[in-house]
Parts: sequence; structure tokens; C-alpha cells
Amino acid sequence: MANPFCDILSQTLSKEIEKLLTKDKKMHIGGTYLAMEGPAFSTRAESNFYRDWGCSIIGMTNHTEARLAKEAEIAYSSLSMVTDYDCWNQNCENVSVEMVIENLQENANFAKSIISAVAKRVSSLRQPSSFHNTLKDALVTQEEHVPDKTKSKIKLFTDKYWLKKNQPAH
Repeated sequence: MANPFCDILSQTLSKEIEKLLTKDKKMHIGGTYLAMEGPAFSTRAESNFYRDWGCSIIGMTNHTEARLAKEAEIAYSSLSMVTDYDCWNQNCENVSVEMVIENLQENANFAKSIISAVAKRVSSLRQPSSFHNTLKDALVTQEEHVPDKTKSKIKLFTDKYWLKKNQPAH
């Protein structure tokens, strides 16, 4: 999990977003994502603490999504859209549920156009990614030590590796 995001997909995502940006929208590439349990708003102390850690954005889902995508050998990138500036930014109004919902709806509309553009681009490129083979070196347990019930649940992901190991050499 050292690199949770696919560079190829991330580059495609940022190129397509650049084409869709308007004067009232900005894109930031990179940064540090803090995954927190939620839904919850941070206290001012927590917010400043996260900023002192160097966190650029706070969310509640990326950690789980990135981990599951990698385990399923799916190239993954993050499109994090801001709903509020948390309570650290005292130049902005206080965070409210109404503000978050309004910004969330606006972001969802913009995200639809981004996802549509990226899906078309990815479909036409069909670029291979190292993410498509992440289990190759991650399967530590030997197949013969995995219970049949477990094997049947994960075979979609593991057969291409375990079947190769079980075939006789020519």
C-alpha cells in the first residue's frame, strides 16, 4: 500500500479534469489524505493537528476503497472534492450540514462529467497498469494451505497465479 493510487489513471484523471475546469474551480494534484471515521466534523484543535501533520484533505472512504481496489487488482485513483474547509480556516463561514450538502450536490454534478470523460478516455487507451497484477507478489500463503471454501471465494483474483504454479513445467 506504499503507493495506493495508480499513476497512469491519476494522470488520465488530471488531464481530463483540466479540460473541464472553469474559472470558479481549481484542481490540486498530490497531497496527503487523512482517513477519519465519520460522518463527523473536526474540532478546531483536531483540524489544526491534521494540518500540522501535513494533511491536505480529510475524508472517510479513500483508505478502504484504495485497499480493496488494490486487492482486487483494480487500478485506482482518487477524485477528492472539497465540501468545506473545516474549522481551521477562520476566513470562511462555519461548517454546517446545509453547506456540506449544497457543496456535495454541486460536486456530484461536476464529478459526473469528470467520470464520463475519464471513462471514455480510459476505454480508448486501455493502458496496462501494475495495479492489474498486485497479487502476483502478495500471495504469501501457499495454495495447499488455503481452505477450499476460502479458495472458492477468492478464485476470481487468485486462479491466474495459483493455476500457473500448479501446471507442470514443459
